[in-house]
This record gives sequence, structure tokens and C-alpha cells, in this order.
Amino acid sequence: MNLEQAIRSRWAADQALNALLPVTRLTVGETSHPVLPYAKLRRGESKPWVRVNTGESFERTEASLDIHCATYDAARSVIDAIGVALEGSVESEGTRFHFVRRSETIRGENDGIYLGLIEFDACACPTVS
Repeated sequence: MNLEQAIRSRWAADQALNALLPVTRLTVGETSHPVLPYAKLRRGESKPWVRVNTGESFERTEASLDIHCATYDAARSVIDAIGVALEGSVESEGTRFHFVRRSETIRGENDGIYLGLIEFDACACPTVS
């Protein structure tokens, strides 16, 4: 399971978040969705984080979610719901992702849309069989 799949899996499983912003409106990279609200996942740099005695390493990936909403309150609600949905870890197909939020902001844009930004680290490690 990669980072995008882990986030989509957790997002889809959270009914409150899916009601505020359906997982189908989560795009990757610079792609936008034509209907508000929508979110964009952007991956940053991945680095080895911790090496274990088997030679495997845990990897930390910097990532961010841009949340585009019509109102400040909508952006705040989505950011809060994402915080709940991505709390803890997601495990699948031999990999566990643990999400650590670094920062969050909301600002009004010139076009009247509110942009929420959540920056986080996704730490991936192989699971023990």
C-alpha cells in the first residue's frame, strides 16, 4: 500500500469526513476538482528515518493536503475531520503508515475561496509477520 492508498482508505472509512468532503474529490498533485469542496494531496521528499537490524528502514515522507472550500467554517470542519480520520496508523499489505501533523493554516484567497493547508509526515514501516 502506498501513501495515497493509505490516506484514501482511512478517508473512505470515516463517515463524518466523507460527508463533509467525499473521498472522490481527493486528487493528487496539481490536479483540481471542478466542484467545491475538494482536496489535493501533495507528496514531498521521502527519507530513510530509522534503520533496523534486519537492514530494512522506516521511511518518512513529507506531505500536505490542500483543502479548497467556499467558507472558512467549511474549511475548519474538514481540517478537524481529517485530523480525526488520520490520527494513529493505517496498516495494509505489509506496510504501516503513521501520520504526524506538523502544521495547519486556513487563509482566504483573492477568488473568495478558503484554502486550508495541513502539512504532515507519513512514517512508513514494514509490519512484522
